[in-house]
Amino acid sequence: MKRFLKISSLSLIIFSCVLCIAICNDIEVLAKTYNLRIGEVTSVEIKADEDEFQFIRIPFGYCDFRIEITDIQVWVGGEVHNEYVQYVYADDVYDTGKEYYASNGVISFKKDGRESDYERAFLLEMDDIELYPEVDITEEYIIKCNIRISKVSEAKLSKTNITCYLDDIHGKTVKLNNASDKIVWTISNKKVASVYREDNSVTVYPKNPGTCYLKAKCGGQSFRCKVKVKGRKYVYAGGYIYSYNTRTNTFLMKFKNCSDKVMRIKSSDAIAVDSDYAAYDRKLKLSGTISIKPGKVRWLKFKVVGNLTWYNVDDFCINYTVLYKGKKYRMASDNETTWIRKKGRWKELLTFDCIGSF
Repeated sequence: MKRFLKISSLSLIIFSCVLCIAICNDIEVLAKTYNLRIGEVTSVEIKADEDEFQFIRIPFGYCDFRIEITDIQVWVGGEVHNEYVQYVYADDVYDTGKEYYASNGVISFKKDGRESDYERAFLLEMDDIELYPEVDITEEYIIKCNIRISKVSEAKLSKTNITCYLDDIHGKTVKLNNASDKIVWTISNKKVASVYREDNSVTVYPKNPGTCYLKAKCGGQSFRCKVKVKGRKYVYAGGYIYSYNTRTNTFLMKFKNCSDKVMRIKSSDAIAVDSDYAAYDRKLKLSGTISIKPGKVRWLKFKVVGNLTWYNVDDFCINYTVLYKGKKYRMASDNETTWIRKKGRWKELLTFDCIGSF
């Protein structure tokens, strides 16, 4: 008569790197730890003993890992019974909840290395089955296997060469994809650019024209991205109305060129606009086209064309034309803010805080 035996679930739990002891219903359950390393093979041996669980921890990584369980053997009474290997499966209960059964003696599946320790866990179990041929129920059962973990893809920078302009206020983002370990980001020249680090990505912010290198170290590997910072791609300048002299009928404006090229203020096309009454609006002119070098400040004297206007400069905004890199820009300044005309709308460009102290 055939004898039947149920194998208790053999649990291989990838969870923790510490030896722990759990007490449940007065039964002492021991936990043994295996630590997997990328590219290495770890041999595991599990006894069919309800009093013992064996834990394996996979490392943290900004990528997916492939788990391969090979050379699976089921031992009974000192003999190999590989007819039962087909009933061995991995239960990815903490992540996807899927079950992966052995196929041709191999179990293979992927796990997300970005998850927490708890979620980077799985169980290696065997179905409750009837064993043939007859075996002694008191015999000790053992499952042996090898486990190998590998990165699904090699770590790689999303960009190896970037160009930033001083206008790039949002910076440029670079990622280290498929990183298998913590990443250390550095910049070779902090005067040229700065970085904001966030997990497997970093944002590069331009500071001054020049060239430097963004560097990343991860899992014993080094990566490098060339960073070139250029001057401003667009006009960046501003002024504020300092005064209006009723004796000379002249508006005085302090103006700074914050761009990296010479700009010119046209002598004509300027107008003073009163915020309350159009009757106080006046056409203005300069003595000639005014050239301003990068980083320099000039006092601009806008002469009113016609009669005197309202004396309070707080009520006025002066519109004028700027020539920069072969293009014309319409700009406007009051006693606090400078705007620029883009796509039919006025957009704030600079404030008094940026230019008032110069």
